[in-house]
Amino acid sequence: MADKYEFTQGKQIIDALEAFVSKGDFKEAFSLCKDHIEENFWQIFQSAVDSEGKPWPEHAPSTIASMGEHDLLVDTGALLQSMTDQGNYTISDRYMIASCDLPYAEYQNFGTANIPPREFMYLREDTIDKVMETIYSYVLLKYGEM
Repeated sequence: MADKYEFTQGKQIIDALEAFVSKGDFKEAFSLCKDHIEENFWQIFQSAVDSEGKPWPEHAPSTIASMGEHDLLVDTGALLQSMTDQGNYTISDRYMIASCDLPYAEYQNFGTANIPPREFMYLREDTIDKVMETIYSYVLLKYGEM
């Protein structure tokens, strides 16, 4: 009897997913993920590591001399605030974008000839798992009864 139950659940999941994908509107599901994305950026700034788990390079002595001691990528807090401000998230029926409206963000993230890269614009594996779980749960709740 367990095999039949598992097969039925599998078919229900596939049917629910097909209904959801064919409808084409992921906007509500993505909206449920905004808190996961915000927490993602808080964790990145707290851990100060890139997407490969490597620590961000320390400040150059010239940076410390001109700006004093401060946490990496956190001088005024504007960069972190921009990344965690859900007002900077764009959500449509097919995608979600978390953006940063500060002009120096890309230089910090990717580096320049004079600034080492300190990657902060990425999704951590645990965040991807949470987003997938949230969307999966949403699909089952919304379309599982079809």
